[in-house]
Amino acid sequence: MKKVHLLLLSLLSGLLLAADWPLRGFTPLIFVALVPLFFIQQHLGDTGKKGMFAYAWLTFLIWNGLTTWWIWNATPSGAVMAIILISLFMAFVFQVFHLSKKWLFGNTQGFGILVFYWISWEYFNMHWDLSWTWLTLGNVFASKHLWIQWYEYTGVLGGTLWILVANIVAYNIVRTILSKQKRKAITNGVLMMLLIGVPI
Repeated sequence: MKKVHLLLLSLLSGLLLAADWPLRGFTPLIFVALVPLFFIQQHLGDTGKKGMFAYAWLTFLIWNGLTTWWIWNATPSGAVMAIILISLFMAFVFQVFHLSKKWLFGNTQGFGILVFYWISWEYFNMHWDLSWTWLTLGNVFASKHLWIQWYEYTGVLGGTLWILVANIVAYNIVRTILSKQKRKAITNGVLMMLLIGVPI
């Protein structure tokens, strides 16, 4: 892939994340929003090229900017700082995942380690002085409370887990379709339907 393709994938991921956010968002998009970013990671990990942090930062900057721009009404400088800093923190988490996937798993497996890193980040972000939890992934279902009655037991981080796992499965579906592995694509498709349908 050329740089322009990677940039477009990064933009797409950011726009998908923003397009599903409440109140006017189309919530189901959250289950595929990270897939373009996963393709960037896979490509960079396979080719040994650099830039994962920058592409991830662009994705999260778009998401943060389009969903939390309203802070500007209270404090312009605070809005700029919040959007830039939180995007940097998220990009750092994704960069650590990228490096771990390459070094520990040869870039062939290891998407699951993102679940650990991301949930750890969100938990940490809930308990420090710079806490800004509006963009905790599990908050995307704020307007779909009937989907998440089980938050009573898992809290919002259960929703984050659900979203991350669904995106990993969605990525595998697209990848198996592109590589013409029909049986795996069907298996992953059934898994995706169960993964989304059963919790709802």
